[in-house]
Amino acid sequence: MIVNTITQFKVFKPIPINEEIRVFHNSLIISETDTNGIITYANRRFLSLIGYTEKELIGMPHYINRHPDMPHSLFKEMWKVIKSKNIWRGYLKDLTKDGKYYWVMTWIQPKLNAKKEIIGYIAIRKFAYPEMVKEIEDDFMKLSRSERETMKYPYGGKLKFGSDFIGSKYLDQEPEETIGMINKREHNPKNL
Repeated sequence: MIVNTITQFKVFKPIPINEEIRVFHNSLIISETDTNGIITYANRRFLSLIGYTEKELIGMPHYINRHPDMPHSLFKEMWKVIKSKNIWRGYLKDLTKDGKYYWVMTWIQPKLNAKKEIIGYIAIRKFAYPEMVKEIEDDFMKLSRSERETMKYPYGGKLKFGSDFIGSKYLDQEPEETIGMINKREHNPKNL
């Protein structure tokens, strides 16, 4: 049972069903939490996707939508990255209120105050590329639960290239590819 820290509303995590939500569009799914991972904001896209009302969701731990197929070790590593004031990026399988699942590409970063202290976290997600989902399902998800728990999650980790505009344009590429594309663009005026 999961308890809302504001309303004391209690919910049981849904039992996952093998039904994927595949809605592909450019909307971003955004949520914010406090330093303990309690949801403090959810945009309309996130609310409509996950199926909870704003009153139900604000005050809930963000793990309310964590799919049990995702290894706990992944989230331990994610917390380590974001608590050290870095950005975590990766593919996640999440759960809706009715037990359906969906795959997202996720970026999580700390929110800092003027003294550079962490005051919360923001997660921005978009629907994952179908090719990556297939790769994850064909390789990683076929491993046993214990195998997934003991290995480093290969589809997420500390963002290696900055989150500035140029970097964000190429987030789905390796840093070497991104730097190469940027250098090529800078040396060829036609590419601007």
